[in-house]
Amino acid sequence: MRRDSFSMKQQVKLYVKSARNVVGTVEEGAYTGAAIQSGTSVGRGGYRSPITVYPTYRKFEQKTAKEYVLPEEQEEVVELLEETAPKYGFEVVVIDLGRISRLGRAFRKEFRGLNVFPTLKASSGRTLTRFTKQDVETFLLSERAR
Repeated sequence: MRRDSFSMKQQVKLYVKSARNVVGTVEEGAYTGAAIQSGTSVGRGGYRSPITVYPTYRKFEQKTAKEYVLPEEQEEVVELLEETAPKYGFEVVVIDLGRISRLGRAFRKEFRGLNVFPTLKASSGRTLTRFTKQDVETFLLSERAR
């Protein structure tokens, strides 16, 4: 969900960690261009050609295609929260730590101490790491009351 600057809803942050998985290979090709030689040259049949053009060719490279993929249990938690949180007046902000560099994670205070994924963190600082529907509803109700 997106955060609007005019949103009156409270936010809860869900920290997840995706992994980069190989999803296939991609063949990339590039034209190397035409080689052009200026000047006059004698061509077949004895005529003079002012420019000689050599044909272009393609270079092929095969690269592995990788994609960030959330584990299935984390994907289910994201769906559960996106369904449940708006009913209690909360906006869910999903932060994927798998897409943030190690250096970026090391210098951000909010990421320190996060070892279990997914983790739900409220603005009060309370966290939730067990995600049954009842646990999520109880957590959101207690946060709304604060």
